Amino acid sequence: MHRYAVSEDLRPYVRNAWFIDWDLGPEGTHTQGVLAPPAVNISVQPGEDGVTGVQTRADARHLTGRSWVRGLLFRPAGFSILVGPCLHQWVDRRCPVGDAFAPVHDLRACFASGVDHAEQLAAYEAWLRPQLRTIDEARRQQAEDVVETIRIDRTILDVGTLESRTGLSERSLQRLLRAWVGLSPKSLICRYRLHEAMHLLTERPDTDLADLAFRLGYADQAHFSRDFAKVVGEPPGAYVQRCLGARPT
Repeated sequence: MHRYAVSEDLRPYVRNAWFIDWDLGPEGTHTQGVLAPPAVNISVQPGEDGVTGVQTRADARHLTGRSWVRGLLFRPAGFSILVGPCLHQWVDRRCPVGDAFAPVHDLRACFASGVDHAEQLAAYEAWLRPQLRTIDEARRQQAEDVVETIRIDRTILDVGTLESRTGLSERSLQRLLRAWVGLSPKSLICRYRLHEAMHLLTERPDTDLADLAFRLGYADQAHFSRDFAKVVGEPPGAYVQRCLGARPT
């Protein structure tokens, strides 16, 4: 996967462009589990395109044969520049790009033409810019700042701590994040802490699960395992075994 920074005027809204090309042979297949960041993606590939809203559970990406996909990953509150502060309406939602935005026929033709990635990215940006709307930038940035606080401060394990860090009441956080990100404060905290758990278990599969649950603020291992399975798609023990099986011997 290649990740590219977008032009400066789009950076407050789009985290990066991501371009994937693969060749698995005529009958090759590959399935990759993905727990995406809490943000919206737009993607275009041969014969298919889509807007994927914030997903509350892990997803699977299936690759076959030889092909490509070109995507834009928005920042947590960045998609509001296209739809306004209504991100709660896009949670777990998927639709073809043309159902909500400008058609991508010319964009797909550009991607398939073989021009270099810089030209493809420029075409993506040119398609995106005319669709941007005027929004409350202060509120969007406030939402981004709250999400970034959750992401980087690993001591935030509950909404009360988040209130202390941000100076916002629980009700204010609920309203802000529902409109501009789509998820509740509790869901975002859980999401980022489970991201950390996945990373740790991938790097150190011998991690004690009960201790990990405690460090993440869970009352017991059972509650941690339930949340992990709900979001990731399998219990932590099964996740560890799958990671171990994927390692070279």
